[in-house]
Amino acid sequence: MLHCSSTLAVFDTNELQPWNWEETGSNYTLKCPISALDDPPYRTKAVFRYDEILNKSSRLSQKTLCMSAQQGEIDLNTNKPKYLHYDVHNLYGWSQTKPTLDALRAATGKRGLVLPRSTFVGSGQWSGHWLGDNNATWHEMKRSIIGMIEFNWFGIPFNGADICGYFNSPTEEMCTRWMQVGAFYPFSRNHNNRRTRDQDPAEWSQPALRAMISALRIRYILLPYYYTLFYKAHTEGSTVIRPLFHEYPTDKATLDIFLQFLVGPYLMVAPVTDDGARTVQIYSPSSPWYNFYDGTSISVQSQFVSVEAPLEIIPLFLRGGAILPTQGFANNTKLSRMQPFGLIIVVGSDGNAEGDLFYDDGESIDTTASKAYYYATFKWSLKDTQLTMTVVENNYREMSNLKLDSLTIYGLNHTPAVIYVGGKRFAPSLRPNTQIFEIISKMHVILHCVYWLLLNLFIGNDVVGNVQNLSRENTLSTTVSNMNEEPSFVTTRVPLRDHVELAIDYFLPTPTGRFPTILEITPYGRGPNKPNRRFEARYWTQHGYAFVIGDSRGTGDSGGDMVFHAREGKDGYDLIEWIASQPWSNGRIGMRGASYSGENQWYTAREQPPHLSCITPSTTPARPMNEVPYDNGAFLLQWALLWINSYVNIVLPPAGTTHPNPKTWLNHRPLRTLDVFAVGRELPLYRTFLDHPTYDDFWRAIDLLANSLVNITVPTLAFTGWFDGTLTGTIGHFDEVRRSSPRTYDHFLIIGPYMHTSAPDGGYDYLTNEPILMMGDISIPKNALLPARNMTHAFFDWCLKDQARPQWKPTKFFVTGTNRWMTRDVFPPPEAQERLLFLTSNGHANGIQGDGRLQWSSADTTVTDRYSYDPTDPIIVDMEKIPYHLPININTMIDRKDVLVYTSDPKIESLTVIGNIVIELQMSSSARDSDLVVELMDVLPDGRSIKLGSRVSSQLRLRYRDGFDQEVFMIPGTIYSIRIQLGAIGHTFLPGHRIRLAVMSSLFPWLSANPNTDGSIATDMQQPIVANQTIYYTACQPSHIRMMVVDNPVFDL
Repeated sequence: MLHCSSTLAVFDTNELQPWNWEETGSNYTLKCPISALDDPPYRTKAVFRYDEILNKSSRLSQKTLCMSAQQGEIDLNTNKPKYLHYDVHNLYGWSQTKPTLDALRAATGKRGLVLPRSTFVGSGQWSGHWLGDNNATWHEMKRSIIGMIEFNWFGIPFNGADICGYFNSPTEEMCTRWMQVGAFYPFSRNHNNRRTRDQDPAEWSQPALRAMISALRIRYILLPYYYTLFYKAHTEGSTVIRPLFHEYPTDKATLDIFLQFLVGPYLMVAPVTDDGARTVQIYSPSSPWYNFYDGTSISVQSQFVSVEAPLEIIPLFLRGGAILPTQGFANNTKLSRMQPFGLIIVVGSDGNAEGDLFYDDGESIDTTASKAYYYATFKWSLKDTQLTMTVVENNYREMSNLKLDSLTIYGLNHTPAVIYVGGKRFAPSLRPNTQIFEIISKMHVILHCVYWLLLNLFIGNDVVGNVQNLSRENTLSTTVSNMNEEPSFVTTRVPLRDHVELAIDYFLPTPTGRFPTILEITPYGRGPNKPNRRFEARYWTQHGYAFVIGDSRGTGDSGGDMVFHAREGKDGYDLIEWIASQPWSNGRIGMRGASYSGENQWYTAREQPPHLSCITPSTTPARPMNEVPYDNGAFLLQWALLWINSYVNIVLPPAGTTHPNPKTWLNHRPLRTLDVFAVGRELPLYRTFLDHPTYDDFWRAIDLLANSLVNITVPTLAFTGWFDGTLTGTIGHFDEVRRSSPRTYDHFLIIGPYMHTSAPDGGYDYLTNEPILMMGDISIPKNALLPARNMTHAFFDWCLKDQARPQWKPTKFFVTGTNRWMTRDVFPPPEAQERLLFLTSNGHANGIQGDGRLQWSSADTTVTDRYSYDPTDPIIVDMEKIPYHLPININTMIDRKDVLVYTSDPKIESLTVIGNIVIELQMSSSARDSDLVVELMDVLPDGRSIKLGSRVSSQLRLRYRDGFDQEVFMIPGTIYSIRIQLGAIGHTFLPGHRIRLAVMSSLFPWLSANPNTDGSIATDMQQPIVANQTIYYTACQPSHIRMMVVDNPVFDL
């Protein structure tokens, strides 16, 4: 089997119309003598099919040479050609096959595929076989199955017929049924004559389309199984498609069965081949067989039995004792090869099962001879409670990037409670309305391991087997649930309005009853040990709530494509209404989650699903261009690479060579292809971000605030923190919904001394529940911690259970420095008043030891300060070693000649600042574009400069100084007034402390280094240039800080 980048050659008859094609009068153009060769005594319909077409007896020479024609080299003994055409007719196609394949390989250097319909014994080593033109009839559909099996016997396993027929037009039902059986042809192609109606799946009704898609998806899922069968056909001469008597040679009943067939030894296909049929009479051979769709076993063996066959499915059965390798489906085989693997385990009557997996790159020539492939065997023993994987060949390098992520188990009579994989916990679930157990979480078992993998099971209440600590292994084990472990749950897939399905797990307080529901939709993976709220499932079910967690579109096990925030609202609406229709739901639903999972809630609430009662959208990003992936126009390079490559649970191609040292990135151009250089693979979402550097229609479509939150009529509760990178967005959403919503006082905002990951939990570690008492270089007092989960519980009890409304004011925020809480009706507090702090110097503000000053009176001087920014030598921050997003000492970072530093005198009295900080600079540059980056600090008496603000840095890419919807380049030397939004702070500068501001032009790799050119951010190939920046201080051109100051602040008791 080849993926879609391979080369294909197809050849048919040699001439469009052979020279004896037509009749002339009553004679053939080519007159062949009467003989047993042209007129054999046994006339098969397959050979003499032209009898019906010509309405007369045809001959074997029809459309070809006389069978008695002599050809080939001269026999020296008889002085005649050696061969009759009768003997060599089939060698024409055979003789063309190998040269064609050789030419393909020589031209491309890849495997190639030759697909003739004229073959002979031995052709299968070079080609497949197309079964030729057929008619759109039920009879021809049946004949295709016979032809497919026969050509497997002939040693040409890659074959198939024209699905839905080449001549004439099929009915919808016929084409649906043919597409179903054709999905299991080794060569699967819907093909027809140009003079007949279109018959591809999209041409039919929605029910027919869904049935066809379902069959094709099963084919894609089973491609690793097919591929392994082809490996065996290539190396052992076995078949891919086979009749039942191939596997059951002593069972005489199988000899007459030709419509029911096997794919390898383990999959039985029983297609519907009669018009209007909704049941199929199948023969159940002497093995346990399980229904592919629901896991039920066929109750009889060695007997015929009738099975249901509604139009939407083709009956499929799995043989007991089998292990089939699978892979996730995708739009084509190139993409499906990047999907994680799974195993279908079908427990045999003896409790055992076995299977194998062959894999290579899909296109190199003769990998079996060079052993450039991967081959592993799998054995399941229920008695020993082990799944053992033995890696026989391990020479396919990319296998290290592919993981085993799921198990599907048929024929298991006991329920495993929990499975541990490498110390991680996974809960098997019963697929709804089936007898199939699944583990569909991201197990990430390494298939590339050298020798073997061991699965230890603990089943029911009896502990069986021992967990062994062995080298070179991955260990999976199950154990019995207890009160400290995750409660049982059900996994299912929820269809959306566009037929995409979301994968969800739901937890119920009890098996019966109707409950209010808490829902989280996440792109980070819904499984354990992921940044989600799954760990709260037991908490919520113990308090009478159903808890649902789902993978968002295009992530995890959900279908569709992940497009940044594009479909979250509609998907959330559909999922909520599906939940409301379930027998365990009372129709009242609240949403849970933070970050992207919090933003999902705003999009969903804006759609106004009737059964949504409230949301808790904590730590949610700001408007496009204001936070991520562009922060005031500057591209957040490191965030984009890390978030897409490591955090979002999407399928990515295998990684090649990486360059993890950001210093090596500086010489790479263009920025658009840095993904491959840095992380070893193309990141489509990264490139999408770069393709939209301005506020265009792509960003407008997902801009919450631009579209207003006026439609949101449900209560909201949001947590954020002064050191949360999404603080600006969380506050912005709160402000906008209060302005727009009729329920002004039913929206709540809490801001603590928290970071992005701890804010939703009130300052506690969400995994350990331990308080986080150090934030960067500052200590956090215990009074800063909040019982966030209990507060959320009270909020949900109010809006989902009609209990008392929490007696909270709309905003509650913690002021660092004084370390006290404030509660107010609005943020910032109404008593905050704007004050200006002016920049000035004696012309040497460079570095900490410079003379830059901050003062409360306006400067009146012609002195300016200058620094040079060289894009090849930017300020580099190592985010892996130092948490620059937190309040840390940044003296080392800013003590450079290309940084201007301004410091106030020590404070005599406390100064409390609560609200947004804006930096206004008068500046000019020698370049047409550049960046201005600022940091605000609290200088402690010991000299440490503690960074303030929620962002890693605050900045503006200067081409966007007139708005993010346009790029306006500077005129070198012209003075511009630049405003940089630092965001909100809530901080008291204590007596003896000083205020410090740093101005620079880089912070790499957090920000992409601006090359100071006027090229496109994504595709610029120009050499970077040095920009000379100048800051001005005159009274008519003041540079200053605008801050909101609260005199004599009143804190909570």
